[in-house]
Amino acid sequence: MSSVLIYNCKGKTRIFPGFSHNMNNTYYYLVSFLAVFWVALVSVANAAEEETSEVGPRRSMPSWNEYEGPYMTTQVGALIIGDFNSFSQDKTSLAQLGDIPDEFEFRAARLVVRGMLGTSRRISYFYAGEYNGMSREPDDSALRMTDLAFTANLGKFGALTLGKTKEPIHLARIMPGDGVLLMERATMDALVPSRGTGIKLHNTALNQNLTWTVGWFSDFFESGNSTRDLHKQFTGRISGTPVYEDNGRELVHLGLSYRHAQASGDMLRFREPPEAHTAPDFIDTGEFPADKSRTINLEFGMVDGPFSIQAEYLKMLVSSRERSDPTFNGWYLAGSWILTGESRSYHRKGGFFYKVSPEKPLGRGIGAVELAFRYSDTDLNDRHVRGGEFQRWSVGANWYATDQWRLEINYGQGKLDRLGTNGATDFLQFRLQWQM
Repeated sequence: MSSVLIYNCKGKTRIFPGFSHNMNNTYYYLVSFLAVFWVALVSVANAAEEETSEVGPRRSMPSWNEYEGPYMTTQVGALIIGDFNSFSQDKTSLAQLGDIPDEFEFRAARLVVRGMLGTSRRISYFYAGEYNGMSREPDDSALRMTDLAFTANLGKFGALTLGKTKEPIHLARIMPGDGVLLMERATMDALVPSRGTGIKLHNTALNQNLTWTVGWFSDFFESGNSTRDLHKQFTGRISGTPVYEDNGRELVHLGLSYRHAQASGDMLRFREPPEAHTAPDFIDTGEFPADKSRTINLEFGMVDGPFSIQAEYLKMLVSSRERSDPTFNGWYLAGSWILTGESRSYHRKGGFFYKVSPEKPLGRGIGAVELAFRYSDTDLNDRHVRGGEFQRWSVGANWYATDQWRLEINYGQGKLDRLGTNGATDFLQFRLQWQM
């Protein structure tokens, strides 16, 4: 007889269908996941013990992956992420989405190459590509270029970037993926493109307490892949730190961005999984005729020593006579507490947060331990578009063993309101991350 794991939450009995159907596979994946992480940590700790007791520079990189010559410099990096996602659905969720299986995936296997060009080092380049062969769908390409951009330093006029890069909108999207508080970004990410191909001018002012970016983008590289990617876009963002003290251990971040976009092929579609990458899209407008969209995004962030808060609100106005000009909304509120005393890092020139760097990495200490939470709400129901509304709260724990290794555990509960039904789903998620 197969085992069934049952627990009670808010007066309702929930059954983990993934565990009841595939209990042995679930334990196998979980134990293997933790075993690999443990072996890696032992290796790191042994290597650290052989080093001198003096504390070296933080975020130091091994020299074998760097090159510096008279006409260019190069630094090679890599990022590998493995995830395991487990789901528990009530009867309504099963009817809405079908039975979502527990699943392990290689979330990312990314190669990054960056450096400087010329004797004056005034031009930088950045390339990032991913191998999707381990977890891709049959019709997807095994290799995907995520970024290819060149940036020219214009001195007091700022910098000019040309190529495929992130658009300057949505703080959580601008942040590096390895620095997001929880495993995935909030579902409001459905309304923001991942990348665009174009040109942008960016600069700082007021002693780097103010940043601004304006850019024009198209879907040159993405055409035909997704109707979420729009044809021609103008995007602008301004952000600032009215409070910045103690080298960023105390700060307040404010940001505002705007995006005007034409619809590719006069059609739009917005969809997103429920902050778990192996799950199907919970919210999905389906394709609908539209001319353009206008998006405004508000940002707030605060750091007070080991505590931090981050929040955003996004509103999109869609011009679609056939669908009566719907409006879509998304927002989230997130926060963290780093138990070991570090603060979240902040990039002043870019106006965004990035991942925690442990003061005492494993071998000289225990690394950095962080507790995090988030509540998110994305509503794609308006006028004659019924894409659904998804709400989720999540809690998580991050262990930054070193600057290279990170272990993450998330738990969350979500509710999907779509086509007159309300389904509930619980999430249990694990992540192992290595980077250099």
